[in-house]
Amino acid sequence: MGLARAVRHVGRPRRRCLWIRLGLEESAEFKATKEAPAAVDEKMPILEVLTKHWKTVLLAGGTFIATNGIAYAYMVYVLKYGETELGYSKTTMLSLLILSCPFWMAGMAYSAWRSDLVGRRNIYIKASAALVVAAALFFPLMDTAILPVMALTMIVLGFTLGCCAGPQSALFAELFPAKIRYSGASLATRSAPSSAVASHR
Repeated sequence: MGLARAVRHVGRPRRRCLWIRLGLEESAEFKATKEAPAAVDEKMPILEVLTKHWKTVLLAGGTFIATNGIAYAYMVYVLKYGETELGYSKTTMLSLLILSCPFWMAGMAYSAWRSDLVGRRNIYIKASAALVVAAALFFPLMDTAILPVMALTMIVLGFTLGCCAGPQSALFAELFPAKIRYSGASLATRSAPSSAVASHR
């Protein structure tokens, strides 16, 4: 009986995801690709990605691992750093993190909205540049051990991380032709180096 309940519990999120996915309308580009006749010598999508678009995979994977590495320092390492190096309790550091999380979500929403208007690459490049600056200043400002400064520092880094995350998925998908889009984006974000960092989050 317990196993049956566990199976039902695991199945519910998947059914909800399927319901959401089936409610989404396909893009005109994907519909055109689906309706077009397949080429006689057409390769498997994953093989085409690896043979013709491997540079794009490496580029997307590199940006993915960079943002995830900074996010790891922001969400996980800083809790221990604040406790061992700055003398604050884990509760205090966790409170600062929780305070900054809504700004992360706000950054995601804002950048996703803006990327629909002015282009994903434009927003992603600007957000990545801002993230480099915010990450470089993060630990020097945290080392002041002044709570308001620490809070503002985590808010700014959280917001810039959100601005990178907002357009990222759509940008990665659009880097590849429609017929191999899923394989290309999946390989870029789930390649071995990227997954190694993501798994620690």
